[in-house]
Amino acid sequence: MADNTPQLGQSWERGGFVTRFGSVGASEPGRLDSLLGYKSGTLGAGYKLVILAEPIRANHVVFAAYTHASGGRWGAPASTPEEDTSRPSVHKEMGEKNYDVPRLQRDFAQDPRNLIGNDRIVKIVPDAQPPGENPAEDYPPGLGIPQWILTAPHRFYVAVAVDATGTARTAAGWSVPVGPGASYGDREKLFKYVANLSV
Repeated sequence: MADNTPQLGQSWERGGFVTRFGSVGASEPGRLDSLLGYKSGTLGAGYKLVILAEPIRANHVVFAAYTHASGGRWGAPASTPEEDTSRPSVHKEMGEKNYDVPRLQRDFAQDPRNLIGNDRIVKIVPDAQPPGENPAEDYPPGLGIPQWILTAPHRFYVAVAVDATGTARTAAGWSVPVGPGASYGDREKLFKYVANLSV
């Protein structure tokens, strides 16, 4: 089986949950756990920040509201995957409430912010993915930043790798700390790098 682990400075194809960079920024790992809805300590073991590198295909977008809707579903996450999938889907509910979902999908896919700038689409990929056997424990409700689900692989670029010491290595070859106590200047440098990176 081919290794599909994201490698710094390389292209990588994957679907799944995405958000906007401005919602996560150059936050320290513990803060990212809370924002995104990961079990505490998940991202402290290391993660990759990958940026979208191709236009989104509208027919592969699922609306998932905000990260307090764990898994893109309303209500508290359940203790088993089977129970968890019985929670109401945000996307399905939008259709039932007569939202023009195809138009909203097209609008999102065509948003010029998706590929560059502070609000570009990104994905945070843990080095050690939670097992997911207990969604209530592994994926608690986040603090409510926007999220979407890409239902088919899209091309991303692995822009930053953060290790367990809180050091962020960039594909450009330099590093800055982003763990607790990192300076505003270091975080700002990393933020500007990711926001302005052209791929």
